[in-house]
Amino acid sequence: MFKRKLISAVKYLSLFKASLSPGRLRNLIRALLSLLGREKEAKHFPIHAQIEPTSRCNLSCALCPIGAGKLERDSGDMLLDEFKRILRELRKGLIYLSLYNLGEPFLHPDIFRMIRFAKSENVFVRICTNGWHADDSQAEKIIESGIDELVISLDCATPEKYREYKGADGYEKVISNIRRIVKKRGKGLKPFLSLQMLLTRQSEEDVRAFKRLARELKVDRAVIRPVRVNYPGGDDQRDYLPVGNRYMRKKYYLKRDLRSCSRPWLTTVILWDGSVVPCCFDMQGEHIFGNARQGLDQVWNNHEYKAFREQLARGIGEINICRECSLMGIMENLSVYR
Repeated sequence: MFKRKLISAVKYLSLFKASLSPGRLRNLIRALLSLLGREKEAKHFPIHAQIEPTSRCNLSCALCPIGAGKLERDSGDMLLDEFKRILRELRKGLIYLSLYNLGEPFLHPDIFRMIRFAKSENVFVRICTNGWHADDSQAEKIIESGIDELVISLDCATPEKYREYKGADGYEKVISNIRRIVKKRGKGLKPFLSLQMLLTRQSEEDVRAFKRLARELKVDRAVIRPVRVNYPGGDDQRDYLPVGNRYMRKKYYLKRDLRSCSRPWLTTVILWDGSVVPCCFDMQGEHIFGNARQGLDQVWNNHEYKAFREQLARGIGEINICRECSLMGIMENLSVYR
């Protein structure tokens, strides 16, 4: 078990080699120093960006604002030219790109052009997908795009629970697509394949079965992700919190002492329409610092961004999306949800 995890970790880290230029490493050091000092003005570029290609999705996942019909902001796709302009602004410091937020990335008509452009800028690219869009042609494009990591959110370990949670019969389709990608990848390093499951009350008994499935599918890593149950407007979410002490303690209690967050110093999140928000937990776009169309150099250290960093440095509890974050908010409200 340890040997397999070590090999997986070495393989994963090796994929960052092209992203770590001397200039980006110097920027990373400045970013870490700024974070340690909790400086409200960031004298560096973001080292990570999360960009939302689209807010459209083909599934109805119960705990997703899109799937539950609770997304209050407009839906749409980012223009390819806008994406390229943003990447050119970020490239001095950007090491890691998460090319997803809400929505299914592979529904964007230009997603492979986006991936290839990011790779031409020597950026590590990660996409999280529901795994529906990987027929023979698409799987070939995924391999050829040069994407570094593909996270497939299966979320459940049985067809019945998949149908119940995602509102569609697609479990076997996704399993078949994973096998196809693994086969086409062969002995290549890319993409690093992560299979993800949400740790819910309904799935906690399936953790071991899910890990066995990941090994049988020959993916590189099985990810058990804590569920977020308290996004604004959600209904009946407490029914999804796990009750077993083993997994509740491992995935939630270990994070209970978190009192601050690194994201506003190290990363930026850009929605499909260019809106810049603090992190992926701002699903509704409540804290918009500005728009990338203004120029990210104008937004990264504007009054709104600096004020947010200053407020966060005083404590997470003052900011609503931070109280709702699954890294902290669940622990403050655990008695309510259980």
